Amino acid sequence: AAQYAADVKRTLKKMRRAFSNGAGDSICILIGEPSRHPDKATALRGEFITAIQTLADTLPNTVFVHSANLAANSDGDSWHFSAAAQMKLGDRYWNKFRNRCD
Repeated sequence: AAQYAADVKRTLKKMRRAFSNGAGDSICILIGEPSRHPDKATALRGEFITAIQTLADTLPNTVFVHSANLAANSDGDSWHFSAAAQMKLGDRYWNKFRNRCD
């Protein structure tokens, strides 16, 4: 998880440099949480979520979008969301963007 967080941090900084046109950290980045539904990768998912939450807490103008109470796909894929949950998650992204990234 530590290596993943370092890689993502480096990538986000590169993206900001590439797309900022001199604006730097003023570009807002939203990081979304995967589904919280338990499966055989629950421990790994917890490390992943902690890593991306920490990035959002430590990088300027970076926001974490949680996935609490959202249903996973019904086909056994517990990492991804049902269609209804995707709509709710989209609302959460919009609200975070509107309230934190303007």
